[in-house]
Amino acid sequence: MLICEEDCSACGACMNVCPSKCIEYKFDIYGIKRANINVTKCIHCSMCKKVCPYGAIIEISRPCERSCALNAIHAGADRKAKIDTSKCVECGSCRSACPFGAIDERSNIVQIIQAIRAGQRVHALLAPSFIGQMGFKVTPPQIVAALKKMGFAAIEEVAVGADMTALHETKEFMEKVPARQKYMTNSCCPAFVALIQKHLPNEADKVSTTVSPMVACGRYVKSEYPEAVTVFIG
Repeated sequence: MLICEEDCSACGACMNVCPSKCIEYKFDIYGIKRANINVTKCIHCSMCKKVCPYGAIIEISRPCERSCALNAIHAGADRKAKIDTSKCVECGSCRSACPFGAIDERSNIVQIIQAIRAGQRVHALLAPSFIGQMGFKVTPPQIVAALKKMGFAAIEEVAVGADMTALHETKEFMEKVPARQKYMTNSCCPAFVALIQKHLPNEADKVSTTVSPMVACGRYVKSEYPEAVTVFIG
């Protein structure tokens, strides 16, 4: 949001460049004439801020807005933050930056608990990063034991899926580069894949078609236990 401070001298520079004609002069409570920005008309182009010779116009943005490198989140006229799903790649930066915890991701914890209580075979797919998540005093066997105590039927290491992905992706690379294309990118990160598809669509065909280690591990479990419910723990 753009606002005009007391330093305004009513020189008219901002009014001359405003494409939406949202700036008008008003007298403040001290009887000083200065520019006033109508937030309902403002399109946030920042032209007024750029031309103001006194630096009287400042731009106020929220932590979530500043954290998004893709400009996918912004506050509307009602000052409520909105996420543009056509630009968002679900990287989570805004969620981490929000000081109020107002941005969250969908949770399936309730469904997992219900599946375990219903007696379904639920497998935990444990990402390799679990090794350093709980500190040096917590050992891998303790984490596995804790998950089993929670009701998981088995714990699978997604590192196995990573080996599958590496093998398949290597074959794909050898087939495509340089015979069919100059380069090929990895496809393991959903946020990266979404970034290419939404913001660099001309390069989308250069992304590997190999599934992520999580998906590879899930498919492996399903091949052994078709009825199993797979839960990725990242």
